[in-house]
Amino acid sequence: KVNQVPNWVGTAGDPPDALADIVAVEKKLNDMKVPMQGRFAIVDTQAKADMLSVAAVIQAEQRGDGGQALRDASMGRVLGIDWHMDQNVTTQGDGSASTGWLINNGAGYAADATSLVVDTGSNNPEVGDVFMVAGDTTQQVVTAYGTNTITCSPGLGAAVVDNAAITFIAQHQMNVAGHRNGLTVAIVPLA
Repeated sequence: KVNQVPNWVGTAGDPPDALADIVAVEKKLNDMKVPMQGRFAIVDTQAKADMLSVAAVIQAEQRGDGGQALRDASMGRVLGIDWHMDQNVTTQGDGSASTGWLINNGAGYAADATSLVVDTGSNNPEVGDVFMVAGDTTQQVVTAYGTNTITCSPGLGAAVVDNAAITFIAQHQMNVAGHRNGLTVAIVPLA
């Protein structure tokens, strides 16, 4: 499920509107060791509109496509990624980011922990919400939430202490970039 991808770049609610934003996506794919061939991105309508305002994306002399991007309002291939727009990209979160959440375990948690007992804050986390825990730079995604327990993926990358703050990312579009072999699309056939 796209809402269970634990890695992100950029700022929630701020679509890529500068070359540096697009470069950050490409860097994250490089850091995650995604193969160079077969990379793709699917973005919402606002992200496409913002990307088409970036000179390096649209201007023929910078793209080397003879002006096709400008004529077709095509995003095409930029920085080794095939960019596509989908009008059905979903929104994660209800607009009220969870705040005030803390780790609640006297001993803290060791690296690789995926089930975290927490002190409750405002707005319960939802499956797909993304967060980080103070003291760990690993990006996490909520895979389940029960009474005072967050189950997450991929698991802590470093040990964290009791009362470490949990920072949730605000509401955002679920734009995705990756490798064609990294995601599977299932479509139910029509009757």
